[in-house]
Amino acid sequence: MKYVLLLTTVLMLSACASLNKQQCLDGQWQDIGYADAMKGATVNRYDEHRDACFEHGISPDYEAYSAGHKAGVPDFCTAESGFIAARKGYKYQGFCIDHNESAFLDGYREGQDIYWIERQIGTARQFLYSADMDYSLGGGFSEAYYERKIERLELRRDEMLDRSRYYRSAK
Repeated sequence: MKYVLLLTTVLMLSACASLNKQQCLDGQWQDIGYADAMKGATVNRYDEHRDACFEHGISPDYEAYSAGHKAGVPDFCTAESGFIAARKGYKYQGFCIDHNESAFLDGYREGQDIYWIERQIGTARQFLYSADMDYSLGGGFSEAYYERKIERLELRRDEMLDRSRYYRSAK
């Protein structure tokens, strides 16, 4: 039992590492910095990479990482990226404040509206799956109720996507 607990702990800790050993050895720090910027991560993400690589006896190159990150920020701070990030549930934390923030936020707001509708659709689907049992026990709503609700939400989402300036360009 002790060994299972120890193995589980080791696996959980290794899953938390920002980079694996091979990525640390490859040392593509400029590419890693750029990729982090394109995910909306601040340059502070470097600290996580440094800690992950330290476990393997490797020191990352901050200058290369920082240069890649700096190059990625303007590419991330666009309306299209804002739209995509919001649809994925990214919580904007002022990353683009010095780089075209107003355009980023235009796309972000549209993406966020669609993200919330998609979450509502997901929740309605979960209720739909449990509706049969709830309804047969005398509580909750029928499956037809949730099916209609999902249809209305999907229609609303599709209309928003059709009107979206950023969805078409982000495809």
